[in-house]
Amino acid sequence: CFAGCTTDAILSVLRLSRRDLFQGPPPSPEQLAALEVERKATEQRKRAARAAEREAWDKACRWEAVVSALGGKLARTSEEALEGDALTRTFHDACARWADAEAAAIKESEARAAA
Repeated sequence: CFAGCTTDAILSVLRLSRRDLFQGPPPSPEQLAALEVERKATEQRKRAARAAEREAWDKACRWEAVVSALGGKLARTSEEALEGDALTRTFHDACARWADAEAAAIKESEARAAA
């Protein structure tokens, strides 16, 4: 109440008691302990999901850096030297790994968002 009425005064006007503000009896100590265990387990699952997502994106970023470095090296290499060159194969392999890592990171992000 913006006029400064007490909770009891408001409840009196509404013909309610403080007990009407809550659903059922207060939880027992055992119930409170079980709720706390579940809250901690949920928080741990969320932390693990965030860590997995972060690791997946870090891996994708590392592959992006490899592809970028290899691409720069390829750009400085003559076309004749690149025909069947190991550097070219390495570049294409790194591109595929980057794409796989990025897809895995997106999957982790979607799984965390759905949870």
